[in-house]
Amino acid sequence: MWPLFGPSRLMNMDETLPVLREGGWILVGGKRVPRETTRYAARGMVAPLTGRDLLILPEGDRNTEQYQFFQVWEAQVPKLEVGDKLLRGGKLLICESAKDWGSFVEARLVVQDVQQDDLPDFGDVPQGQGEVPVDPC
Repeated sequence: MWPLFGPSRLMNMDETLPVLREGGWILVGGKRVPRETTRYAARGMVAPLTGRDLLILPEGDRNTEQYQFFQVWEAQVPKLEVGDKLLRGGKLLICESAKDWGSFVEARLVVQDVQQDDLPDFGDVPQGQGEVPVDPC
């Protein structure tokens, strides 16, 4: 086994991204209950999808810019859900899948083609603290 040196990037929570969970309806005991709009900051690590992950997707989804987001569980912060909107580097990302692994959530985020004027209001949530990698190409 290879020894690992340095801090774990996942546990250091590389980025803090603002999250918007829009209100709507949820089913509780078979009855529709209104849900309020929630804004919060999710801390975790963002990574591009691997080639293997892209091959699993339907053919029409392979050409869109997508990321994996590993959100570490924190007691006072909601876990990501499908449909949540995140803001990263001025781009709007939508959570298309979220797997809850107990101590962290693995989410697949898809970049939406939206003009800057049409971005939703994320309120006073911190706007992308942490490192945002710059594409050298």
